[in-house]
Amino acid sequence: MRQKDFPPAVKKLALKRAKHRCERCGSPRNLEFHHIKPLSLGGKSVLDNCVVICHHCHNIAPRDPFLLKSYFLRFASVKEMIKHYNVNNEKDAIVSLSEELKVSYKELKRKIENDPLSHTDTIKYGMKRVVKQRGHAGFNIPYGYNYKNNKLTINPDEMKVIKDIYSWYISGKSMVK
Repeated sequence: MRQKDFPPAVKKLALKRAKHRCERCGSPRNLEFHHIKPLSLGGKSVLDNCVVICHHCHNIAPRDPFLLKSYFLRFASVKEMIKHYNVNNEKDAIVSLSEELKVSYKELKRKIENDPLSHTDTIKYGMKRVVKQRGHAGFNIPYGYNYKNNKLTINPDEMKVIKDIYSWYISGKSMVK
């Protein structure tokens, strides 16, 4: 078992608590287990630090435990937050939330807009780093091409095979044949 995984008993209890649904949006699909307080910040792989969320919510979840609990898990969208506080816009909703949480509006808005450790930002940062190192995003080079000077170029030897495949397809042969 990898260090970041939750033990099977914790996963079972977390799924039961969540009624086998995302604890943010309610989706029953592609469920994952997320640390409320990341391991890198001293979090543990225990039930109290586990939340069940779908793959989509997991990818956009903030890494800040305060934001995760006070904002992200409570509201599946800005529209839901606006409706909850019975206000007309996002700013008024965040003002209401900040008053409820007893934090300044500016600090809460800054945290929401600039969560530096969200999964999406981490992935984007990693991809940019790979592009800088390798010159491309780490994709598999398609058959029939070479990757030179930051460009895909035709590989003449492999291109012959590609042309044969197309001619077989046009003549009615299936992929199995």
